[in-house]
Amino acid sequence: MQPANYNSPEQTVISGSPEGVARASEIARQKGAKRVVELAVSGAFHSPLMEEAARVFSRRLEEFVFERPSIPVYSNVSASGSRDPSLLRENAARQMTSPVRWLDTVQNMVRGGVTRFYEVGPGKVLAGLVKRIDRNAEVIPCGTWDEIAAAPL
Repeated sequence: MQPANYNSPEQTVISGSPEGVARASEIARQKGAKRVVELAVSGAFHSPLMEEAARVFSRRLEEFVFERPSIPVYSNVSASGSRDPSLLRENAARQMTSPVRWLDTVQNMVRGGVTRFYEVGPGKVLAGLVKRIDRNAEVIPCGTWDEIAAAPL
């Protein structure tokens, strides 16, 4: 068992074997955790149990050319932005076994001058987490093509 997502100051997600997660959840309850929720997921994502999949994914990534992006791409592995294609490729593979440092990533983006965040896809979970991390952040959920097209740049 290990932390899988550092989502906000109040929310950490754990990952590992079903037995390990169950035991850690029980300990968290005993220690007074405000809330313990089992997530319905199909794997032990962001944990060492994903090492074989990460190796396969890393080999697959070698087949693609990573161009230097015009803006920094923030990695949940490092919580920092980079334009280095080789580092971006490495971090893409490492994210399968490394915790998602969402809290640090958002804080670093804000420190770097980011004031507007877009959540592309269904739901508004990340939008809510960003607002918990920085109340002043502008968060625009874009769950449909029309919302994406209408979103301010």
